Amino acid sequence: MKKKLISTLLIVFILVACACPVVLAEEGGAVDPPVEQPTEAPTQAPDPTQAPVPDPTQAPDPTQAPAPDPTQAPAPTEAAGTVDLTTYVYDGGKAAEGYTVQIDQTKQVTDANGKVTFPGLTVEKHNITIFNKSGVQSSGLLYMSRGSSTSITDKAMGGTYGIDVASGVSTLYMVANFDAEEAIDIQSVSESQPALPSASPDATATASGSASADDEVTDKKVTASFVDEDGEAVSGMAVTVGVSGYDATLTTNSKGILTIPAFTYGTTTWAFDDMETLTLTASRGVQTSLVGRDGNSYDISVAPSAKNVYLEFKQDGGAFVLTGVSEDAPAGMSPALLGVIVIVIAIVVIVVIVAARRNSKRKYYERSERQNAPQPRRTGGANKFDDRSRM
Repeated sequence: MKKKLISTLLIVFILVACACPVVLAEEGGAVDPPVEQPTEAPTQAPDPTQAPVPDPTQAPDPTQAPAPDPTQAPAPTEAAGTVDLTTYVYDGGKAAEGYTVQIDQTKQVTDANGKVTFPGLTVEKHNITIFNKSGVQSSGLLYMSRGSSTSITDKAMGGTYGIDVASGVSTLYMVANFDAEEAIDIQSVSESQPALPSASPDATATASGSASADDEVTDKKVTASFVDEDGEAVSGMAVTVGVSGYDATLTTNSKGILTIPAFTYGTTTWAFDDMETLTLTASRGVQTSLVGRDGNSYDISVAPSAKNVYLEFKQDGGAFVLTGVSEDAPAGMSPALLGVIVIVIAIVVIVVIVAARRNSKRKYYERSERQNAPQPRRTGGANKFDDRSRM
């Protein structure tokens, strides 16, 4: 009886326990919180005590700085500034009269002296183009900037020049050569009137063998070296160098080298034994170097300050090719370096000789000391034993 009562109570307890969570859930014990809806801010009437918004038609405050006018061009800075650029143009050594010089979008026509002037040119980057009377052009690029002095500081392919203009300089002079369909060749840039080349007469070779005025002979010495395809010196070869009808034949020495005592600006021909002839055109430039090549024709630039001009030729099949142009000897040791090496070798030899002599003397003294040292005296004990044996 008790067991049935206990079982009945247990079943009732379980049923009550299962029913309680359902009742609690239905009464809102686990409901989600309500979502608040945004409320619009009520439109507030303007405060009559608040300061009014300024009228755009009202005149500006005179104490306020005016805005810059965008139509007004800025003045050049003092660091750059402007210069009046006067350019002298030459073509083949003669003043280029009637040629058109264009810098950026501004054009000027040269006078009888090949002269044009561009006033108020800004010290910055400019494109420059020269047109001859037939419309053929020669162009380049100028990178102008202020520097400690006025000079050409750099030269690159395509007629690109770096030009420094000294601070405070407002007048600039430039001398340029016109090369048809080639890059412009600027010879000099200066602050004062340059020494201009004189007008050249008709550059015609004469039968007497004299050079024309276009081919200026200088006191520069030319040294030319010749090697074959294997890099070996070509000795005993006759080379004929011609300048406007004047020919001189020289022969290479055992090292494949020949020397011409005078250098010539202009065009020269070089003829070799049973090989193709080449032409070499030399013009004044910032540095001494090989500028360009067109088949067997070479253009080189030689600085006016150069004392020596070294040309390197290498055989390529049935012709020689100009491979190098410089002011310094391309190969071998300079006399100064050779002298230093000779002095070092002489010092080493002297040190070795002195060390050998000292070593020889030391051995001699050691041998002498051994020979002059006193010999140890015998005690005579052996004789006594000998005497005993005889007894």
